[in-house]
Amino acid sequence: MTQLLGFTASALVISSSTMRSIAWLRTFGLIGSMTFITYGVALAAWPIVATNVVTTAVHLHRLRAIADGGASDPGPPFPFFP
Repeated sequence: MTQLLGFTASALVISSSTMRSIAWLRTFGLIGSMTFITYGVALAAWPIVATNVVTTAVHLHRLRAIADGGASDPGPPFPFFP
C-alpha cells in the first residue's frame, strides 16, 4: 500500500508538468504534494514530508492568487536569476 501511495504521488506530480493551464498544473501539483505528505508520514521520511508541506503551501498560495483574479503566472520565470 505504501508503494502505491508513492507511485500515485509521482504520477500526479509528473502529470502536472504536462498541463497547459497553470491552474490545473497547480491543482495536480497540490494533490501530488499532499499525497507525498501521506507517503512520507507512512514511511516516517520527514524530509519528504517537510519538502511537500512547503510545496503544498506554495501551490495553495498561487491557486488563491489565481482565484482572486491575480495574474496566473506572476513574476519572472526564474526570480532568483538575473
